[in-house]
Amino acid sequence: MSTACRMPGYGHAAASLAETDHAADLGRIHVPTLVVVGEHDRVCPPSDSQFLADGIPGAVYAEVPNTGHLPNQERPDEFNRIVGDWLDGLPA
Repeated sequence: MSTACRMPGYGHAAASLAETDHAADLGRIHVPTLVVVGEHDRVCPPSDSQFLADGIPGAVYAEVPNTGHLPNQERPDEFNRIVGDWLDGLPA
């Protein structure tokens, strides 16, 4: 992904993400939330994504097996099933 982005802009964005901590704000999110992560994601590992889901009231955590950072591209059918099932479970 970084090769498709212009440097140093990508570097500044990555540094900003790494330096910003919004953990204390997660409990203030009150909208339906699905957190999807690839099983082998090394950019945002499952433990970090689980932390997000645990901090957001009512959030659902889903892990796409045998994928890395881009599960929607690596296993689109599985990703779409997860998102579709989650959407189907939302109140009308």
